[in-house]
Amino acid sequence: MANKEKVIEILDRNQSQFERFIDKKIDIWLEHVLFSGLWRMGLALSILPWIIWFVFRKKECTDRLLYIAFYIMIISVLLDIVGDQIGLWHYRYHVTPILPTYFPWDVTLMPLAVIVLLQIKPHVNPWFKAIFLHS
Repeated sequence: MANKEKVIEILDRNQSQFERFIDKKIDIWLEHVLFSGLWRMGLALSILPWIIWFVFRKKECTDRLLYIAFYIMIISVLLDIVGDQIGLWHYRYHVTPILPTYFPWDVTLMPLAVIVLLQIKPHVNPWFKAIFLHS
């Protein structure tokens, strides 16, 4: 039983440190990132592409394309969280301070790139589309 209590104590201490780091991250974000040029660009990249797509989309395919976009969003966010958490990359200018991902890329640019390619080039070989998105 003592071992279980020790584990709980270690986990609680770790969580407390994590919460302090998040508080510090939010303070830094509020002081240095919010309303900066890169923050504005990230916000614009989160909103404007969706507006443009909404105007120029094929209306009869909207629901199918949005299902695809949602699926791509989920995959992008999950892979981005994993990559960020294990230290493969890091983002300095978050649109929101509490998300560990770069919101404009995961929720706007990646899904829209896929659905735009599906709209304008539906018969192109999927391997060519994958290579295009990879580069």
